[in-house]
Amino acid sequence: MAICPHCKKHEFGVSHLSFGERPGSWHCDVCGYYSLVTVSGSKANPIYSIELTGERAYPITVTLETRTVPPVIFKLNAWKYAHSKNDSPEKFVENQRYYYEESTCPTNCLMITEQLIFEGDKDPHGLFQLKKIEIGHIDQNKDETLEIGAGIAQIES
Repeated sequence: MAICPHCKKHEFGVSHLSFGERPGSWHCDVCGYYSLVTVSGSKANPIYSIELTGERAYPITVTLETRTVPPVIFKLNAWKYAHSKNDSPEKFVENQRYYYEESTCPTNCLMITEQLIFEGDKDPHGLFQLKKIEIGHIDQNKDETLEIGAGIAQIES
């Protein structure tokens, strides 16, 4: 693991990097500063060095609203990355609108949801209605459920 040289809090996994490799910069999920990792030494004894680039991503909160009646509101912790630092506010908002409304899968947003609001309630118990439980996980490649054996009842309401 490599530690962010700025805040000394975020750990970057580096064991997957190959000897002699210098991947692009990464931003720290704690402070937002970008770092470059270099792998030197030898294949048998790699040495990982990490240095700040001087660039920074800034934390933002994105609020999304479903197109349902009534709407469900999601608050996401996100970042304004260094590549958009010179964007005008209008261009930045338009790029974010495109990303969240057209480009990314809604499942990606659910992974980083920090708050869900329904009809003003910031802790909306009873929002979901259980419709179905199936045995196994969905295999993203085959689009079918994988059987894991007996012992779990399959239900549909």
